[in-house]
Amino acid sequence: MPALHRVVIVVGGFGGLAVARHLPDRTVDVKLLDRRNFHLFQPPLYQVATGELSPANMASPLRSILRRRKNTQVLMEEVTGFDLQQRVVITK
Repeated sequence: MPALHRVVIVVGGFGGLAVARHLPDRTVDVKLLDRRNFHLFQPPLYQVATGELSPANMASPLRSILRRRKNTQVLMEEVTGFDLQQRVVITK
């Protein structure tokens, strides 16, 4: 069996979630790092303020969004930098 590629995704926004969802399960080991454990959909804030939308509809836990992705692990970390030569992500 070939070695898995390791991919680190920094921040679980729209782009990070899209990448995590589209990477193949069998060949990639994915770590998604975010300092929050939820994805916040901000555009409808005015709808929450006016009572048209429940606040629960704006935030979704990252782990529940990616629960079917067996190759993906969500870690609550704050990224402070990168060491590109060593291929390391530096966290707090």
